[in-house]
Amino acid sequence: MASKTREDILTQAKAARENRLIETSKTKAAIKIQTWARCRLQRKRFLRIVRELLDKSLTSYEENQQQPVKSIFNNVQLFIRCLDLRSSPDILLFERLARYITRSIPNENIKFNYAGLALDKVFTQQWVIQVKKLLVISLEFLKSLNHSSQPDGKRSVLILNLLLSLTSSRTWGFLKNSKPLEVILEQVCINIVYHLVDNNLYKCLQTVLSQGVCSSRVTIKTTNLNALITLSVRPLCTQYKADVLSQFIIHILSIPSLLYHMKTQSVESIETMMKCNILANVIKYLEDDQNSKIVFNALEGSYSLCLLANLIDLVHLSSQEEVQAIIHPNFVTLSTRLLDSCQLYVAAKKSNLTQWHPLLGWFAQTNCDHAEAMPFVERQLQHLWSRNFVLQVFHCLNIFTGDVEVPYFQIKDDKNSFTKFFWKAMKMDDVMKKGLDKYNTKQSFKLGSHEVTRVVQSAVLYEACLRTLSLLRIDILTSLAFCEDFLMKFWIFLKCLGPQCGLKSFLQLLAVNSKATAPEFLMLQLFGELMNHFLTVTDDVELFEQQKSFTIQDLLMMSQFINVFLVRAIWNGYIDAKSLSTRGPMLALHSLLMTLHKRDLRKTFAPDGFWLSTDPKSSYILLELERNKRHAQTLIQKMPHVIPHADRVILFRYYVVKEKTFLGLTETSSVAPQSTLVTIRRSRLIEDGFRQLSFLSPQATKGIIRIKFINDLGLDEAGIDQDGVFKEFLEETLKRIFDPSLNLFKMTSEQKLYPSPSSYMTENHLELFEFVGRMLGKAVYEGITVDIQFAPFFLHQLLGQSSLAAYSALDDLASLDPDLYRNLTYLKHFDGDVSELQLTFSVDEEVLGRLSTFDIIPGGRATPVTDSNKINYVHQMAHFKLNTQIKDQTQAFLRGFRTVVNPEWLALFSCTELQRLISGDTTGIDFKDLRRNTHYYGGFHDSHRVIQWLWDIVEKELTEVEQRKFLKFVTSCSSPPLLGFGNLEPPFSVRCVEVGDDEDRGDTIGSVLRGFLTLHRKDPVNRLPTASTCFNLLKLPNYQKKATLRDKLKYAIESNSGFELS
Repeated sequence: MASKTREDILTQAKAARENRLIETSKTKAAIKIQTWARCRLQRKRFLRIVRELLDKSLTSYEENQQQPVKSIFNNVQLFIRCLDLRSSPDILLFERLARYITRSIPNENIKFNYAGLALDKVFTQQWVIQVKKLLVISLEFLKSLNHSSQPDGKRSVLILNLLLSLTSSRTWGFLKNSKPLEVILEQVCINIVYHLVDNNLYKCLQTVLSQGVCSSRVTIKTTNLNALITLSVRPLCTQYKADVLSQFIIHILSIPSLLYHMKTQSVESIETMMKCNILANVIKYLEDDQNSKIVFNALEGSYSLCLLANLIDLVHLSSQEEVQAIIHPNFVTLSTRLLDSCQLYVAAKKSNLTQWHPLLGWFAQTNCDHAEAMPFVERQLQHLWSRNFVLQVFHCLNIFTGDVEVPYFQIKDDKNSFTKFFWKAMKMDDVMKKGLDKYNTKQSFKLGSHEVTRVVQSAVLYEACLRTLSLLRIDILTSLAFCEDFLMKFWIFLKCLGPQCGLKSFLQLLAVNSKATAPEFLMLQLFGELMNHFLTVTDDVELFEQQKSFTIQDLLMMSQFINVFLVRAIWNGYIDAKSLSTRGPMLALHSLLMTLHKRDLRKTFAPDGFWLSTDPKSSYILLELERNKRHAQTLIQKMPHVIPHADRVILFRYYVVKEKTFLGLTETSSVAPQSTLVTIRRSRLIEDGFRQLSFLSPQATKGIIRIKFINDLGLDEAGIDQDGVFKEFLEETLKRIFDPSLNLFKMTSEQKLYPSPSSYMTENHLELFEFVGRMLGKAVYEGITVDIQFAPFFLHQLLGQSSLAAYSALDDLASLDPDLYRNLTYLKHFDGDVSELQLTFSVDEEVLGRLSTFDIIPGGRATPVTDSNKINYVHQMAHFKLNTQIKDQTQAFLRGFRTVVNPEWLALFSCTELQRLISGDTTGIDFKDLRRNTHYYGGFHDSHRVIQWLWDIVEKELTEVEQRKFLKFVTSCSSPPLLGFGNLEPPFSVRCVEVGDDEDRGDTIGSVLRGFLTLHRKDPVNRLPTASTCFNLLKLPNYQKKATLRDKLKYAIESNSGFELS
């Protein structure tokens, strides 16, 4: 019982102790709350008193503007301590205070000038501290304002005036006639300015300026813009401080389109910036690697680009002397580094969470608020490749051309400036052209020399532009390629690098720099891309007849240099196929070489054998290819033109045979290849062929296909099994399906075939295109020549060349529609106002008797053609006619064709060479070669009287046209095989016949003996020679007179008799 009492006592004591603690805690809390409340009330009373005192002082000043500033100083001091910018009364009072101070500054009486307190020994230190606090508060207030609204706009003017008034002593009225004192007080102001810099002056100005200029329209007033720029440069106008300049670059100069709007809105702000020598100081600062790293790391890629754009504006607004002092190498090097940093930033930010940037493309961006300013930034950047800028940057080229100094002109902002000087360059007068002929190119300059290095640095800058600003690539290329005589001077510079444009030096450099990353190769890349673009845009008349900028000799020298350079670089193992396929110097040179070669194929300017390799020789290249040497494979794959055409045809046949062997499609001693038997009704030739052959596997299509014909009576036809029946089927099928009346193909004015845009009216037209593509591919695969001539533009599509960047549809348009080509060329050079022609980006076509309108670009019928877009219109129209209209048909044809023929094999040939592969050689017919490879049957032999008459008539008495008709009569093709008649399959044969084809049963012992001994009862004057083209067989009666043979043969080939089946 005692223990329980003790426990109860302890419990009660504990509870009492806890209650006392709670009460003590409550008392303390109450005291704290009361203290806070009393302080709060006291503070409110104090603030009210402070506001009343300041209000009274300001009211007194407003009523009588001769109020001494000492009387208000202490009130201002107290007000600053308790100012709350979230309170509307405080804001209003602060505005009155700011208005009071700014109005007092011009006062010449020091007693009534707020800045006069700086000279009072009692107030000097406190005044400086007060001003610093006041201006920091002003910055915070300025940052919080909405400068696009009218009320806040007025406030911002007031605050900016306050900031300007107290950061420079030049406007202080009492210092009007006291220069020494002004200098002393200016130091005080500088101290205040640097205090503001330490308290986020530039971040605040960046926020305000960005709100005003980083949108589709400028929302900031001109006076405010002047004030903000003045504030931003004040820390830089007195003395050079690296950390201050760094902040200025990062926060001010990187604001999108800032300088662009300064030019248009406030010339005064530009002058303010120029007076402080901002451009030279910025370039000098960023020359240091450490400084540039600090800036580049602080800026996102987009802001680095904006920094460059603003610097470009500063350069083109500078005087000639300033530009010449900084352009080389300072500005050129800095611009290159900025562009490279943008590219590296964008590459590092590639991810699935990307956003579209109007200038840099897709990458992950943390801030996209300035997208509306990008069109203005683009206009700033365009100055970099404008005429005057390019000539100034490449002023060093004049050393090589012997030109006088290029005059410097102030650049005007012109949206369509590049279009205007493009046409001016295209119409360069004869005086300039004659001047170019006088350039001295005898002196040689070595790679690495000072003169060459300056050109290289300039070229690297513009190559960085093309690499980083890929969305503006066409604009840049056009501006540079047609910038008066710049490209020609560039070419003259290359010729000054030594024999063959410094070929030996470049090869030696490539040997130690196999990745071709040296600046000298970037220079070559720029020339290659510019020249390629120039050739793509320039038409044949301008290039060959008028010889604008470049002579034929220039084109030959250029072609030879690139051809030899690439051949030796590949052969020596310096570069491989990947280097020629990946964007870089080697791809640019290779593309230019292929463009020059295609130009030569279309309109020959090079002598025979010009493109062939002499070191190494073609025979050695083929030998190395047989040994599977990689350099030989690369050379054949990328530059097949360096070996003769005949060797490439042999190589093509070799590839076919090799594939057939690999697929087991060739006959061996032990195994016969599998074959596909197809039954074809002559009355349903295309339908049966399409139904049975369209769905064969690629391997079966490449294999042996045997044809069994069913005649019109439903009976099997007898055919000699020498693959001739399939040849006849192939020839007849292609002949019918390429007939324009079927509406799958149409004819150009030159009788060349191309897919019909209206083929969709034929049922299953795309499947038919794929089928005919297979059949033509089978003919090429088997070496069967067919007398079909395609339009050159369609051959380009078969080779896949129409998808290349350097392909020009306009050049090929002449092969489809010469009239349209002439009209578009006229429009291209039209001197008047194109808009007066009232053209749109659309075309009217008649379909089934109705006129239909097709857009050649999205929304084309609502897009008028103007002087600025007529080049685009010309090329878009050509592209529409050659590609868009027949896109589906061409793709279907290609699918079928490439099912049989490997596209890599076709890359061995040009479009004209592909045509020869399809339809045979276009050279004269070598009948001696035909005679050497002729087989005789039925008693005929080479010394037979009739045979000797035959060859004598064919070679000497037939015209060239009749000779081709004879060849077509016996082989169905008017052109000889590419590799001669020894490769004709089946071989050409002549057989002596005694009876008509309907009674002919082939050779018998009697018929052979009679033919061999020329025993006949009478001269078969009533019979004509006939032919079985499927077997390349001429069936010739045993005529007794040469005249009879001549007359009958001419009659037969003119009437095209024959084509029967034995």
